[in-house]
Amino acid sequence: MLPSLCSGVNARRVILPLFMAFALAACQAPQQSGSGNVPGIEQLASSAYYLQQAATSSAKDKATWQLLAVQALLKEKNLPQAEQTLTAVQEPLSDVQRHEMLLLRAELDVAKNNMPAASKYLAELNVAMLTPLQKMRYYQTRIAVDDAKGNIIESVRDHIALSEYLTSPEQKQANLDQTWQVLSQAPASELAQAVISPQETILLGWLDLARVYQENRYNLPQLKAGIADWKARFPKHPAALTLPTQLNQYLTLPASTMDAIGLLLPVSGQNQALGDAIRQGFMAGMLDDSSRNPNTRVQVYDTASKPLPAIIQQAQQEGVRTLVGPLLKNRVDELLKMQLPADMSVLALNQPENPPANNSICYYALSPEDEAADAAQHIWDQGQRTPLVLVPGNPFGQRVANAFRRQWQQLSGSEPTVQYFGDTVALRQSINQSLRSQGKADILRQVLGVSLSADANRGAIDAIYLVTTPDELSLLKPFIDASLLSGQQRPALYTSSRSNQAGNGPDFRLEMDGVQFSDIPMLTIPNSPAAQRVSQIWSNPDYSLSRLYAMGMDAWTLASHFNELRQVSGYQVAGQTGLLSASENCTVHRQLNWLRYQNGGLLPVSMSVDPNAAANAPTGELPVNAPLDSTTPPAAATVADPLAQ
Repeated sequence: MLPSLCSGVNARRVILPLFMAFALAACQAPQQSGSGNVPGIEQLASSAYYLQQAATSSAKDKATWQLLAVQALLKEKNLPQAEQTLTAVQEPLSDVQRHEMLLLRAELDVAKNNMPAASKYLAELNVAMLTPLQKMRYYQTRIAVDDAKGNIIESVRDHIALSEYLTSPEQKQANLDQTWQVLSQAPASELAQAVISPQETILLGWLDLARVYQENRYNLPQLKAGIADWKARFPKHPAALTLPTQLNQYLTLPASTMDAIGLLLPVSGQNQALGDAIRQGFMAGMLDDSSRNPNTRVQVYDTASKPLPAIIQQAQQEGVRTLVGPLLKNRVDELLKMQLPADMSVLALNQPENPPANNSICYYALSPEDEAADAAQHIWDQGQRTPLVLVPGNPFGQRVANAFRRQWQQLSGSEPTVQYFGDTVALRQSINQSLRSQGKADILRQVLGVSLSADANRGAIDAIYLVTTPDELSLLKPFIDASLLSGQQRPALYTSSRSNQAGNGPDFRLEMDGVQFSDIPMLTIPNSPAAQRVSQIWSNPDYSLSRLYAMGMDAWTLASHFNELRQVSGYQVAGQTGLLSASENCTVHRQLNWLRYQNGGLLPVSMSVDPNAAANAPTGELPVNAPLDSTTPPAAATVADPLAQ
């Protein structure tokens, strides 16, 4: 059998066990222990085929068929049956089969997000005994574990090792791009502290390229020059021979034109306070940008006092080619119906429900839907799998719940539990009535119609995402604690930036002990210069105004990098409102900072990006609020969160 497999396999046996398909030492040079003929994932037949062959094969071939079936089941994302089939594999196994089983167990645990178990199985493997295709899978699995643990340098090392086993140009380019994605998102401080040996020349080149990028990312001409200098210093580096796709896009990208900018904001009428906060933030962002064109002029157009078509016509006549705004959702809808000049770029400060793709428009909004989607990602990343979403029983709550649900379905393939609650008065009355009349186990079900305990359809609730005001959170958090049975573990509690307001004092922070919440870097990074400026502008700044000021600062950064935002895949801007990136239709999304109340203080849940770390532009992570509309109440000395209505 072995000679026929080495020289040419008949049609029926193309994907057969090649008997001992994971070894076939007879097909190899003496120093190699694998065949290289192990079916790659893309060559696999269906799991049903392999399972059928395992059921009818002899005892000596059965294990090989089962192991091939597990590979196919993992590709098909059928994790329960993959685990069941792997458990059914019986001794005796050859060394090669045993190594394949360990590799499959590691791959299965990665798919189940059980990284400690995956690490254990990977550590048991003798890499020298693996075939080239198995080594490729081995390093791909290690990379998944590295990335999940945040081991940036180890991830890059494993990408470098993986490259040796990739054969097609497409695979090699994808590996370069993935390596660059890891490095480009890494904190500069962590890369600077990396300990590497002098022999790791490829890793050294990657770290130096990341330094060049981070030091010049906000200045396109300097970045192009820096990349050219790096290629001269590392001429044989894989990335010098073929740049990562993102960096290659930079080299052919024209700089954004910022000679004349038009701000389309409500600077009179009932929304004047909102427009003024964004205008001041925009001007601050411009003044902080040392690489700006000193001759740039900014013209403010009042959308509250003049029709939008007339404003666009006036701006065009005055030489404006970059517009920032409008702010209100109905004005953005109006803008989308207009025929814009071909040479005009627009950064809209709001977005419709389904933003259409337009080569001239990007959408940047402080959206509660975006915050909910980020919360779903954060909760998933923390290992929670059965979340409960508590939101107000109104259109705002429905939008937020739907956004969380969409993201959770993409991550898990399952539905989160969603429950709506009434206003603060109704909530307090319902809680008081339940506490007087119900047993402890029935409190949560009586008030909100949901239980924290496991039922036939799901496990026990392990996380609760609450979209609440501080008053609502103060009612619900102790109420949830009171609903726990003896010995029952409290679910991890998460809340949105809606609960983080300027009036929250020490008592509130102590009461919220253990709760995690998201908010913008300007409000979460200690001694933020931008936050200090806000306190000088407004004697008692409302957090809503602070967020709008931060939005204005980031609007300058996004507008001045409009071409990168639209044309560079994976382009990110670390801003005062978060880590900003754009989807295919140029809708800006944000990654948030997360903090935890602990012993009356606040601690970052994970490393946050300092908005003041970049040399020429702000940096950070962010939260959000809801879309503005034209029914915002008249501005007062403080604004009662108009973004979250």
